[in-house]
Amino acid sequence: MDGAKLSNDPLTRKFIEEGDSVHVYLGPDQHGIVNVLRDGKEVNALLTHKDVADIDEGWSIEGKKEDVLN
Repeated sequence: MDGAKLSNDPLTRKFIEEGDSVHVYLGPDQHGIVNVLRDGKEVNALLTHKDVADIDEGWSIEGKKEDVLN
């Protein structure tokens, strides 16, 4: 994703300010990896969570921002 979008949000700005980096978060039933590239111009994020929903399986099912932040 475009790093500029993250630099405007106080919750994600710290990732861009640190420049090229990898942040790994491990927790019960959820994990996250945030990879900042090209001096903050590009960001890749991988998030996992415990599956408690009854939804169709697939490679590209859209989610909600609120679910990621909770």
